[in-house]
Amino acid sequence: MKKTLQLKGDIECLRDYTDDTIREMIAWGWFNAISVETVMMQINDITGGQSLSDAGITEIEVMVGSDGGDLDEGYKLYHLFKSMADEGIKLKFKASGLVASAATPMMYAAGVENFEMPLGSTLLIHNPWGGIQGDAKAVRKGAEALQAAEDEMAELYSQLTGKPVDEMKALMSENKRLTSTEAQEMGLCAKRESKIAIAASFKDSKVDYKSLLKSQKEQTENELNKLATTLDEVNKFI
Repeated sequence: MKKTLQLKGDIECLRDYTDDTIREMIAWGWFNAISVETVMMQINDITGGQSLSDAGITEIEVMVGSDGGDLDEGYKLYHLFKSMADEGIKLKFKASGLVASAATPMMYAAGVENFEMPLGSTLLIHNPWGGIQGDAKAVRKGAEALQAAEDEMAELYSQLTGKPVDEMKALMSENKRLTSTEAQEMGLCAKRESKIAIAASFKDSKVDYKSLLKSQKEQTENELNKLATTLDEVNKFI
């Protein structure tokens, strides 16, 4: 059985909220977040509280649209989906609009070949950033933490995509939105299959053009003869 998860919003940590509180906030339109909690809520809704295997679910399509958010939560989402894939659940991730920053790791939980980017979707991989306040020591410590996070992200992207670490670091530093075509050409998502089927080619055509032209000529001559006959009938009354 196949099911679909719709994940829209910023990546946020909601571990301090109960499921009822999260549902209420979403219902009132106070926020629309993606977290381990909201993903598990959707899964529980479609399984009735059962495990995926007990509910007979073998395949999940995950539609994601997000500007990013909390990096730690993004890693948790990756590991959550990775554990599903390791248990034999077939996962297919699809970008819906922009997939950026902390939202990107989970897209590779089932491998590059299961991350699809339809035309019109975009991908943004960039260096982590954050605000740092305090004295010189605190700022240096914060910068070191950011550098460590950047190195870790580059290493993770390298493992997930098969690209060299330096290549991923260069891409992250560009802070550039990639179109689905660019991401595909760079091997950062699955290749799109062409839906255009060629039914025949001119070279292989079996049409007998000589006979076709002869038939059209005969048809034209018949129409002209009918017209001539009609004009003769009309002239009799003039």
